[in-house]
Amino acid sequence: MARKHRQPPDPGLDLEAFDAWLRHTFDRSPEDLTKPVWYDRIDNPPTEWELRYAAEAADPIATAVRIRHLFSNAGTLLESYSDDQVGHGLSFIVNGSLGGEIYVLASHEVPLVPPPATPASRASTRAPAHAAA
Repeated sequence: MARKHRQPPDPGLDLEAFDAWLRHTFDRSPEDLTKPVWYDRIDNPPTEWELRYAAEAADPIATAVRIRHLFSNAGTLLESYSDDQVGHGLSFIVNGSLGGEIYVLASHEVPLVPPPATPASRASTRAPAHAAA
């Protein structure tokens, strides 16, 4: 199901992959949120995100773009989820012991400013290292 996005998506954002990641992170049943929670279980069936988007999941720039888009549109994107779902999903993003995707923002591979909106920038897999300030 395609979601409404308040802000226009970043040029490098794959909306289908983003929606799969959003469902993977937040669309969890009440049973998934009881101990052990979904991210601590080894018997979870793989989600669409895990099956189709492994390369995007491993790309620090794509991860930074997803996080920026989520945080820019959180009210709209997360309105259909319960407080428990949102809490567990945000914990998964920011807690290093649970996945900690937010730590990718400290990577030297992630530019401080988004790359320009060109087809070539989408094809690039790595950004130049940050210049020392």
